Amino acid sequence: MNQPDVQEEPLNNVELESAILGLRMALTPEEEVEAREHFLTVLRDSTLSVPTVTPTPTAPDGSILPNADITFVVAQTQEGVSGVPGFTTLGQLRGTLPDVQNGMFLTGAQLGGILGNSPHKLFVDGPEMHVEVSQEELVFMAQSAQKVIEDQQAAANHNVLLEQAIAEFKNDDSTASREALINAFGNGFCRLPVATEADKDTPVVVLRLGDPNQPETVQEVPLLTDQELLLAFTGEEALGAWSDAERNVIALPGGMIAQLIAQTGVGGVVINKGAENSATIKVEQNQLVVA
Repeated sequence: MNQPDVQEEPLNNVELESAILGLRMALTPEEEVEAREHFLTVLRDSTLSVPTVTPTPTAPDGSILPNADITFVVAQTQEGVSGVPGFTTLGQLRGTLPDVQNGMFLTGAQLGGILGNSPHKLFVDGPEMHVEVSQEELVFMAQSAQKVIEDQQAAANHNVLLEQAIAEFKNDDSTASREALINAFGNGFCRLPVATEADKDTPVVVLRLGDPNQPETVQEVPLLTDQELLLAFTGEEALGAWSDAERNVIALPGGMIAQLIAQTGVGGVVINKGAENSATIKVEQNQLVVA
């Protein structure tokens, strides 16, 4: 934040505000528990505008500096309950606290990690909305977010769902199994081997990482191909079955691999080449298809 003259509303918390309304509409204890769980799940991944007393120290790229001293604004209810307010819109923050000139954009999970051990609750405020989130719920959100990250990292290392989809396709080549394979590929990660000096005679596809408007940040990563197809593997075991040499790899989501295929004109991607559980995917008319 730190820019009070910005007029556009950067936040879109319609789902979160709907979840807050769902809390109000719960009629039974069971509905209330279910609505509360849904609210916390949505809040975990939602971004709030959080006021601070002083500007937040940031690096040139906008990231918060390590060990930065951040002092949040703390509010207190008429009952004496203290909490750090987080607003579903920047406009709501400015309308409620017009004298506040500084703030941050933080997700519920980030706030959970920061406030979980503090004496303050989190106050989630929106248009005619106010919800208090307890320390226990803040800790739960932070732990839940960490579990999601760990699961994503595990999926990047070993894409079990894609292996299962390929096996089902091999067993029953049908429209349904092909669609399931494409979905598993698009929603997961694959490991792509990076070319080395020893592969200098092998055609590669160059992946460019960084901001093209800042050439000094761009990094070129040469990815191995075979017969005009990108090589991709569901995990280390599949990679080792293709080559016993130690190789650097980069884990990319299927959607990014598809974009790379379309942009570079390479024929497609072969998954787990050389293994019994292998499949080839191509891009035809801007759609992924099983070859």
